[in-house]
Amino acid sequence: MRMFMERTFAERLQDAMRQRGFKQVDLVREADKYGVKLGKSHMSQYVSGKTVPRAEILRFLANCLQVDCPINRFHPSANINNSIL
Repeated sequence: MRMFMERTFAERLQDAMRQRGFKQVDLVREADKYGVKLGKSHMSQYVSGKTVPRAEILRFLANCLQVDCPINRFHPSANINNSIL
């Protein structure tokens, strides 16, 4: 049964976006502002579950959505508390 399985990255990403009121285009625009290479097609693939982002993009998304990601746990400078991504 699905309820016993761990949620996918795409599901967690969608939830975090919904909680923060972000649309895919909002994250693409934020990335552009900070010089992070993130295209609309990439975001679509992440949200649909076709692919998962590389570490740099994962950190960026976690910071934008104010959630924790496993990669951040290994960096002492990480100051994000919610564990969603």
